[in-house]
Amino acid sequence: MEMEQILKQVEWLDDERRKDKTRLGALEEKLKALESQVSPLEIQSKDLSSEVTRFNHLDNPVGQLRRIPAADAHRDKTTDRRAGKAQRNVKKKLTNCTVLRRVLWRTR
Repeated sequence: MEMEQILKQVEWLDDERRKDKTRLGALEEKLKALESQVSPLEIQSKDLSSEVTRFNHLDNPVGQLRRIPAADAHRDKTTDRRAGKAQRNVKKKLTNCTVLRRVLWRTR
């Protein structure tokens, strides 16, 4: 009886070892796939980082637009429209910068 139990246990251990081997093979494949994605993600991260740096320099023009004196009420309508358009463009770029920062943060 003891010999039968030992044989059953050995068979069970062999089955578990085969299952473990299969699981390890699948995990190795996943690891290889993930490793192949790391390099492109590093390049993308560097690209995004340089874009964020470029967009960070847009803060100064926004600050200048915000400091336009209210006393300058005599500007003509064309100048007002141009300033408004420039400010909207800068705000769009800042929004894009925020989105890029979030993407960059998530890729870390």
